[in-house]
Amino acid sequence: MKRYLLSVAMVLAGVVQTSVAATITGITQQPVGNVNSVIDTGDGTWDMDEDWGYNEPQNRVWMNETWIGSYGDNLGIDSTIDVSDTRGATSINFRKNLNNTTNFDWTDFHIDLLPNPSGGAISNVTALPNAAFGNVMVMDNMDGTYSIWWDNFTGGSGVPIGGMTSLDFSLDITGSIAFKMVQHPTPEPATLSLLAIGGLALIRRRR
Repeated sequence: MKRYLLSVAMVLAGVVQTSVAATITGITQQPVGNVNSVIDTGDGTWDMDEDWGYNEPQNRVWMNETWIGSYGDNLGIDSTIDVSDTRGATSINFRKNLNNTTNFDWTDFHIDLLPNPSGGAISNVTALPNAAFGNVMVMDNMDGTYSIWWDNFTGGSGVPIGGMTSLDFSLDITGSIAFKMVQHPTPEPATLSLLAIGGLALIRRRR
């Protein structure tokens, strides 16, 4: 009987461990000290509560970004997010609030999720469409990284100059991990090239 109770206790302990939620330990912006070259945070820093925050009960990260620059500028941002050690997979929900103060309209927006080789992993990446981007696609790059593409090619208004939108996505965290979110509003040459390649592939299939 004692052995049975011990076994039950060990199983329950394992269940408790796997249910421990992740906590966000920090978000840093790269390159440090040069935030205003890409986004305007007012004081040029990336501060908790002012520019980003984390609601632990809901495991939700919110981020406020006001994008600046002109078409053709390198508008990608490396947002490095550190997540504390977790036991089992924990879902983290993200909401990015974006203001377009660039001088071109956004027809789509994409984020590359790039984990560091720390032994942890991300998985089960999902994203939601919205009024600006009626279509969203998540790509597993089969190397531990993921890409999320929002676009208005099949619906949505896009984000005009002076407009704003919020992007919602989630992912599962396993282990202690830090990862980057490399972000790009488009149109941009890389996107146009991808569209051209896709168009050529479609033409070939039709032939």
